[in-house]
Amino acid sequence: MSNNTFADHKLIILYFLSNINSSINLSDITNFLIEKNYTDYMQAGNLLAELENNGLIAVIKKDNKVLYKINEKIA
Repeated sequence: MSNNTFADHKLIILYFLSNINSSINLSDITNFLIEKNYTDYMQAGNLLAELENNGLIAVIKKDNKVLYKINEKIA
């Protein structure tokens, strides 16, 4: 995957998270990306990890669930 495509997919995830105004689980995010033919499951995980490492998304661990949401500092 080219750097431009990788960046585009990260922007898509950020846009998606900013529009749902809620936290969401990994399965829902990856299903969205796969259904739209943006990327596969493994790449989706890499994208989310990089967004988390850059402080753009927050990971919430609650009741044995892992949820993702856009970082409120950038929203």
